[in-house]
Amino acid sequence: MSESIRPSSLIQEYLQNAEEAARRRNTTIRYRAPLCSKRWIPYACVVGLLSIWVPDELKVFGLKYAIERYERLKFVIHREYWRKTMSHSDFEKLMQQIEAAVPKKDRVDSPDCPL
Repeated sequence: MSESIRPSSLIQEYLQNAEEAARRRNTTIRYRAPLCSKRWIPYACVVGLLSIWVPDELKVFGLKYAIERYERLKFVIHREYWRKTMSHSDFEKLMQQIEAAVPKKDRVDSPDCPL
């Protein structure tokens, strides 16, 4: 056999190429995360399944609950704004009128909350 093509050099070249290929494979796999390891995937799956399997009555109840909580939050923010911007007597009158369900046009003048 000629000096340039020896079986041992072919084996060494094959092993070296295999090591480089494995190194390349390992580096690319290291940076690709499997689908289930992303944090939002399980939550998205659970929400999708719940939106299908939960009865419509519970969905409507949940929406009503969320709307009520939002209205309560808005009222708390407005009340604090009025407390800071109105005189104490006007604020007390306004709260009494709101509890008595007086129409807005007949209430004490209150500044509009920017929120």
